[in-house]
Amino acid sequence: MSYRNPLHPISVPNSGFSSITSSSRGSPNPKLVRLPVPEVANTKWKKEVGRPVAQPIPFNWNAQPGEGVQLQELAMRDVDTIAAHLNGGNDPIYVGPGVTRINFHITWPGYVHINWSRTLDICTKFGSMTRAQLGAAVAGMFMRFLEKARYEQCGDARWQIGPNGIQLSNIVLLAVWNPMETMWQADIALKF
Repeated sequence: MSYRNPLHPISVPNSGFSSITSSSRGSPNPKLVRLPVPEVANTKWKKEVGRPVAQPIPFNWNAQPGEGVQLQELAMRDVDTIAAHLNGGNDPIYVGPGVTRINFHITWPGYVHINWSRTLDICTKFGSMTRAQLGAAVAGMFMRFLEKARYEQCGDARWQIGPNGIQLSNIVLLAVWNPMETMWQADIALKF
């Protein structure tokens, strides 16, 4: 398998895709399979927590609009390099009025028994976290989730995580979105 560097492509395809507008449609790229995110099981909790307060935050490389960003690329690079090549990488993120931290949830088909939720401080000493910093943080959380899930029983073999299944290099971050108040999740696709 050859390695294709997403930061320095040989040719740049022109796609009109936006990860924000595509979230209710299929995958942006026919080679990507959108991961179905299980619904929040407890609807009473969902009613008590509330509605979304912010727009989705899309992730795309400058040279590859509409393709998303592989989590492995975000995990391997320093934040300054990510910011230089990420569309809007230095843009501060907005997650709602007065919000200084968010609860980031990862739900995965076949692993609904893993309750993965982490608090993420989105304010730094320099102000609001940037898109590049958020991307790096999301990649780190997915690395820890995958490490835990690889030792757990999967209820659906299509979404199996581990050496013989889905790995970090297969996961493409399209956006981070806000299903309700301070709860945030990743809109991801799988690249095989």
